[in-house]
Amino acid sequence: MFDATATDLAMKLRWMPAGLDLAELMESIDPISISEQERLELIVAQRRMANHYLAQSYRQIATHFAHYEEVFPGEPDSAAQQTEVEVGTALHLTSRAAKSEFEIAWGLSQLPDVWLSFDRGEIDVRRAQILVEYLAHLADEESSPVIDQVIGNAPHLSTGQLRARLAKLCLLVNPDESKLRYEQTLDQRRVASRPTTEGTADLYGSHLPPDRVEAAYRRLTHLARKLKRRGETRTLDQIRADLLLDLVLGVEQSSSTGEGTVDIHVDLDTLAGLGETPGELLGFGPVISDIARQVTARQLDCRWSWTVTDPETGLPLYNGITRRRPRAAVRQAVEARNPHCTFPGCRMPAQRCDLDHRHLYSQGGETCLGNLVPICRRHHVVRHRFGWAHQPLPKGDHLWISPLGRHYTTSGRSP
Repeated sequence: MFDATATDLAMKLRWMPAGLDLAELMESIDPISISEQERLELIVAQRRMANHYLAQSYRQIATHFAHYEEVFPGEPDSAAQQTEVEVGTALHLTSRAAKSEFEIAWGLSQLPDVWLSFDRGEIDVRRAQILVEYLAHLADEESSPVIDQVIGNAPHLSTGQLRARLAKLCLLVNPDESKLRYEQTLDQRRVASRPTTEGTADLYGSHLPPDRVEAAYRRLTHLARKLKRRGETRTLDQIRADLLLDLVLGVEQSSSTGEGTVDIHVDLDTLAGLGETPGELLGFGPVISDIARQVTARQLDCRWSWTVTDPETGLPLYNGITRRRPRAAVRQAVEARNPHCTFPGCRMPAQRCDLDHRHLYSQGGETCLGNLVPICRRHHVVRHRFGWAHQPLPKGDHLWISPLGRHYTTSGRSP
């Protein structure tokens, strides 16, 4: 990425690999005297170095484990336990935190390409942990092609985008194993509560069916918005939380509550049982093909929308709607083209987004497909309040330029 406005220091910070030279350069910088652009590059470079050192630390934990494998031959559990205890004690960690650190270290030792990206400072520990979590259950011959498809883009994806992409690829690489893991985990579904440090409490469900969770959330949102229209002063989040407790405790609600609905994207081969391509549950992410078929089979009296896509690019060529009155045709086309907010890293479903005029409506911008993109309310405000620039690129991509001149490219599509 060439930036003609960047200073020599900014360019060095941006491109210098993690290591002693970068560390020496950063130590020589007076943080008070640098420009805002240089400060942003310094922040990114500091994180790159921190990732590098943290990767080295995990490598040493894995080496520590290898030592204890020799001390306890044929007893990997004993070797792991001793490693966790020693590392956890030295770092003043709880047993659970020490176990988590060991699992990351061991997982990285099995995924050398992931560790290398971490060691270079390209990905941070959150992304490394996500890669380990999703790939740990795959055989080497299955994980390798998945890594090849994501490792280059992983530094540029948000953690939510990375999870979605990995989820889809893992579902594709071994559909039968994915279905078995889903069923086994679903058997562990539960509801739990815990106190918080502020004196409140959390109530949450774990390992629930994703389609029912999304439908439940939409119903709560529907009810909350009805109350807001009647002059309710609580925020939507507060109303949703209160409604959840009301519904669980049996507090009476209006009979005209509206049903929970779901939006799912699934290809025709999967629906017909001729393929196992994962579906995309908007607001949640990829789901196994069986869930996609079950969800669509239950939608007997609902609105159905359809989209014809280019098999090479995946971009929509045409779309339409059946049953019930459709939304405005322009909005339908915008959502078919970009299912999510187009701001970098955001996965808010387009149906929950504002339609932003790229050329401002107040300055004569048209309300047409070519001038509209979905942007969630938060990033819509950010764009106009702080001066972010946006322009479409070929193949459905989008270029965002920050007030400091940094460029970010996003597809605006799944994931």
